[in-house]
Amino acid sequence: MKKILSLFLTLVLFTGATSLTAQDEPPSGEGMPPMGPPPEMQELTGLVGTWDVVMKSKWDPNDTVWTETKGVCEFKFVAGGAALMMDYRGEMMGMPFEGLSIECFDRETGKWQSVWTDNVGARITLYEGVKEGGKVMMVGEEMWQGQKSLGRITTYNLTDNSFDWMMESSLDGGETFAIMATAKYTKRQ
Repeated sequence: MKKILSLFLTLVLFTGATSLTAQDEPPSGEGMPPMGPPPEMQELTGLVGTWDVVMKSKWDPNDTVWTETKGVCEFKFVAGGAALMMDYRGEMMGMPFEGLSIECFDRETGKWQSVWTDNVGARITLYEGVKEGGKVMMVGEEMWQGQKSLGRITTYNLTDNSFDWMMESSLDGGETFAIMATAKYTKRQ
């Protein structure tokens, strides 16, 4: 009786282990997705380092006065090179301003993605977009004091030691955009 029970338990355990193994295997034709950084991330290698930033901004689209502030940011690869992180420090409206972004290329959608958070909005905004004609343009839904808007971030004129950046906002679902801020980034040597 003990031999039969032992044989039965062995058979049950073997059958259970075999079925678990079969469930863990991907269906034929499917395998692991590519690992590591997408090749497109190599396009951002030149950004790694410390940059001085001169920003001009206005927070009311009807304003004609632009405020100039200065900041410093540092870019570095994270997640094994699959993403680029930017740590920004400066001032905004006379107060310390700190922000953080993480940018990557989504190999499944073929789009660039960026998340942004700072000590003013205290929220995370996701932007997504494409690179065309030497410009990376990403759009995301933003909120400020209870009002939703679309934000459009454009990075352009990229050289080895400088690039331009522009932030636009739309309150009509993307029909029209107003420039809210521009910046010039200059890399430290």
